[in-house]
Amino acid sequence: MRASAMDSEMLRSLLDFSQSLAGNSRCLTYLRRELVRQLGLVLPGAGGHLALEPANAEDPIADAFGTAPKLDKAALIELLDAGRSAPGAEAIIMPVKDHWKQAFPPGTRCIAATPIQNATRCLGRIVAGFPTIEAAQSALSLMNAVGTLAGVHVANAQENEALATKARYVAEHDTLVTGLPNRQLLRDRARVTMNDGAPALLFLDLDGFNEINRRCGYAAGDAALEEVAQRWRQIVEREHPGATLARMGGDEFAVLLPSEEAAAVEALAAALLTALHEPLHSTGQPWLLRASAGISRASATENTVELLLRRAEEAMYQAKEAGGAQYAWASHTATPAEERSANG
Repeated sequence: MRASAMDSEMLRSLLDFSQSLAGNSRCLTYLRRELVRQLGLVLPGAGGHLALEPANAEDPIADAFGTAPKLDKAALIELLDAGRSAPGAEAIIMPVKDHWKQAFPPGTRCIAATPIQNATRCLGRIVAGFPTIEAAQSALSLMNAVGTLAGVHVANAQENEALATKARYVAEHDTLVTGLPNRQLLRDRARVTMNDGAPALLFLDLDGFNEINRRCGYAAGDAALEEVAQRWRQIVEREHPGATLARMGGDEFAVLLPSEEAAAVEALAAALLTALHEPLHSTGQPWLLRASAGISRASATENTVELLLRRAEEAMYQAKEAGGAQYAWASHTATPAEERSANG
């Protein structure tokens, strides 16, 4: 009768545990917090560590629960390696080593470790310290059940976050052709950059690009855009690692540069245009493309993303009207010569 009462109490605890985790399984950070809280409830008096091992990261993510102090990285990895068991194994009991004692509540004499797992892989470990072997043994079945339930919700949280990350990437990038950030992501980054300084913007358009589509087909046009993007990406990443190269749509591109001097922006524009002096080879035949660029910069009085984009695009059309294959400054923007004059 007493055993049945204990079983019923355990089942209620596990039900509460699972329901609580289910409400937080859309976000791994929230789930970790709730796991720590729940472990303190279902294992009262047993302080320890929750360690999750993300599939895309080498280092485990560790959280202390109960009265256990935070564990440093080296000790955590050693402890997890000692308690590591194949997926499907039940919780095990180990003696606590002297240099582990500082990671558990005072009086800890042994450790119980159980895997957090789903049907395919081990997702982490729960490691709890106990004052006696008897206390650890009595907690084994509960820890096994907790590890299994936690595995279900951790796997759900990881899958939800992966799906959200993928959806966000698709929404913010040109996934069909170039893989570059799209107009929306560039606008978002420009807003952030404007809070810290006066970013510059290069707006680029390929001259005569529609001729590739007309003569070679749209697949060749996409291949040309991809090759142009690769050339420009290499230059931007090498010369301005903090800049954002984006495909704005069609054959239009832009580069957002946080707080660069006008001469550096001009040098980048020249480098991007020069990169097209070599023929493209992705279209099925050698093809020379040119580009025109407009340069704009935010100022104290003109500091909205919309105005920054519009000014740069207007300057790009001025460059086209002047014959193309060149860059032009927006009328409100100081050129390198004007900057030197202003600085004396």
